Amino acid sequence: MKQPIRVLALTLYPDQFSSRIRIGFFKEPLRDLGVEMEISPPISREQFDREYLGDRQERFHYHLTELRNRTKQLHLAQKYDILWIQKGLALFPWRTLGLCKTLFANRVVVDIDDDVVDSPPVDVRGWRRILGTSMQMTQAIGSADWVLAGSKELADSLAKLNPRVEVFPSTIPLLRVSRSNNPRGVESGPTLIWIGTASNRKYLNLIGPSLSRLSEKIPGLSLRVISDGLAGID
Repeated sequence: MKQPIRVLALTLYPDQFSSRIRIGFFKEPLRDLGVEMEISPPISREQFDREYLGDRQERFHYHLTELRNRTKQLHLAQKYDILWIQKGLALFPWRTLGLCKTLFANRVVVDIDDDVVDSPPVDVRGWRRILGTSMQMTQAIGSADWVLAGSKELADSLAKLNPRVEVFPSTIPLLRVSRSNNPRGVESGPTLIWIGTASNRKYLNLIGPSLSRLSEKIPGLSLRVISDGLAGID
């Protein structure tokens, strides 16, 4: 009997929307094709909600937990045929994580999603350079067996780092999305939908004045925010 292909998928965040549409939605279809996928975030959802936007001590604890869990996960990567990295290994680019990937991973797929990831989510300055490197994802992309990008523009920009890059658009399986009746009725105006995580919600405040002016010109215009909470939005 043919053995299934085993994939260890490391997501940068626990059960975020981008992780679901880039990886989670494909778990069952891949299983039908003989591919077993284990999805492993670096931290629990509970701890993410508690510490991601916390004070300095909470964020420090977040990064330490992330390092400990990721090190264990990368050590287990040797038992899988493919290591699938989505967005990054960790918010703080620990040097040891890059080493663990090199030592224990077999084939590596790096999915940069729809983002430009030429720098880590957390700045590496001053004494932090002893522990982390801002080149971690650039190095991971360059050495990967396969790179996935959400658009042709991103794929073209990454080709200079790794020619083995292909476009993998973000899609939503419509059969898994329920459609509800519009409570505002058919005469309502258009709806703008913004999807993002906690770290990006601050940008909504920057475009707030423009949205207000736009709503004055378009009757019934509304904004729907899909995020992990509304904190940070004025």
